[in-house]
Amino acid sequence: MIYLPRFQDIILPTPVARMAGLFRLRVHKPGIGTRIDTGWFPNLITKNGLNEYPVAANIYNKFFVGSGSTAPNENDTSLEQLVAETNDFGGDVTGAQSEPPYYSYFQRTRRFQAGEAAGNLAEVGVGDAANNLFSRALILDENGDPTTITVLADEVLDVSYEIRLYPPTDDLLKEVTISGQLHDTITRASRVTSSSFWAPFGDFDNSVSYNQAYSGDIQDITSRPAGSGYHSSSVAFQAYSADSFERVNAVTWGLNNGNVGASGIRSIMWNERNANGSYQTQYEPRILKDDTKVLTLNFKTAWARRVLLPGEY
Repeated sequence: MIYLPRFQDIILPTPVARMAGLFRLRVHKPGIGTRIDTGWFPNLITKNGLNEYPVAANIYNKFFVGSGSTAPNENDTSLEQLVAETNDFGGDVTGAQSEPPYYSYFQRTRRFQAGEAAGNLAEVGVGDAANNLFSRALILDENGDPTTITVLADEVLDVSYEIRLYPPTDDLLKEVTISGQLHDTITRASRVTSSSFWAPFGDFDNSVSYNQAYSGDIQDITSRPAGSGYHSSSVAFQAYSADSFERVNAVTWGLNNGNVGASGIRSIMWNERNANGSYQTQYEPRILKDDTKVLTLNFKTAWARRVLLPGEY
């Protein structure tokens, strides 16, 4: 017997991970120290950025500063008035929040050497090209109001960008049909304190898809299903459709994979590691998979913006 799941029946409720970003600019005068530090302030992840996230390998590669003062718009793809750009490496930091609100983060700093960004600056952006921004923001002061900073010809400018990925915290429930059998499912985030499982690097095709079948129940969002995990045999990454902000992966357990025991599969852990998070799904009744059956399940993830409140940065 071969499981032949119907595509539309086995896509689970779509968990939505939410992204937010922050900029920080620091102006240093050689031999003296830091003259200006804006502190962290939020940005607008553009529609272009949401579309680039699953497919682009270098979406945080270059930093841009400009003099434009028009408020960011989700359709922006470039700064209003570019002054300078850099990909001069200044350091990366990756981590995860260990308590609520849970999020993972990737923080990158780029440096504009003395003279490169001299002038009056009012806007900042990050992306892989000047016309392909992931994010754009006006420079904000400590009160959250637009401001202008002046970089002198002998001063160095460091720009930092932090991208955060927030997991969903609510359970998603759905009935699905697998090979004619109706199952109640519970889908929940998993391993939300892991900076590798939730690192917001994007570029889904180069992420690590780490999918396992379990005999035990799903656990808290900081953990994974109970028991030993049995790896899938293959993953088929579905093509991304522009402006959908979601993607489906078809995960297969072949004849020799996912055979957790006579009682069958109770739970699945599935994810796009280093891209868009990790999830766990529990099935009732269990999926009766053994070495005479091939199981293919389709999992969909989605991403969207999160608006940060002043106390969150």
